[in-house]
Amino acid sequence: MTLSEALRSRVEAIPRDPERRAFLWATLIVNAALTRGDLWLASRRDPPELPFMSAGFVAIPSGVEPPAGVHHMDGYFFGLCLSPSASRFLSVTFLEPLRVAETSVPVLAMPAEFQRHQAPPGLVHPMSGSTAAGTSACWARPSAGVANPMRLGGDGILTAAHVAVHHVASTVTPSGVHAVAGFAIDAAVLEPVVIPAGVNLLPVATAVAPGTKVDVHLDPARHPGGALVTATILRTFQSAIYANVMVPQRIVIDAACTHGDSGALITLHGQREAVGLYVGDLVPIGGGPTRGVGQWMQQVVTELAIDLYL
Repeated sequence: MTLSEALRSRVEAIPRDPERRAFLWATLIVNAALTRGDLWLASRRDPPELPFMSAGFVAIPSGVEPPAGVHHMDGYFFGLCLSPSASRFLSVTFLEPLRVAETSVPVLAMPAEFQRHQAPPGLVHPMSGSTAAGTSACWARPSAGVANPMRLGGDGILTAAHVAVHHVASTVTPSGVHAVAGFAIDAAVLEPVVIPAGVNLLPVATAVAPGTKVDVHLDPARHPGGALVTATILRTFQSAIYANVMVPQRIVIDAACTHGDSGALITLHGQREAVGLYVGDLVPIGGGPTRGVGQWMQQVVTELAIDLYL
């Protein structure tokens, strides 16, 4: 069976449920995009950042006219968005459509700056009562009965890797930091910290779809006027082709937070089910709304081999 035939059979099997359709379409689009070298290159960012693409609801920038045949509604189309560095792509541009089975999927290259949201150095650990340098998501413990790739010695605190690395540079305790080298997966566990009594295992969503509502749990010490931000997932990068520690799986939401919020827990709206870690935002070059970026939690717990508690 050829790739085209395989994709067509998957498209024909997509159910009518809107959320599941959105998830499967976004996954099919990303998988197909990764087979096209020009799109992989067009999404590249300046080192040490990795290529950035996502599929789902893409806002059409002001002043940009979609090509004929691109179905759009309320300023959005469903397709692929590339987020290269400005130095690698000079302007917002529609590229050659992507073929997914017999469907033409629009592709927009929208250069953007990516801002990680840890705060300036020299401040305190996120679980000490202040989140000046970053935010903690929850507690973590090595999963029982499986390999321990991070060599965790016990319980710890889950946060964004760039927050944890920042703390090491600032000689902040605890000193045990466990993360994927170079934090391609932007998550890390700080140990030792004993998980307190009275907390429970935190479920993790195995799949998330564009259009899903989520809550970002900020630190009330930094956001006394509103520590809970409700947002909508616009786009996702959840590839079934490249699913290893060096390829981060991401979500893009329609709300951006601020410095010090990296590491905040993202859950399904109104539910006790983890979706991701807030890690920063995308700021389009030339204007347009800033979008928040999350590290998908299912990849975190799988690759770090941890269970979450809250």
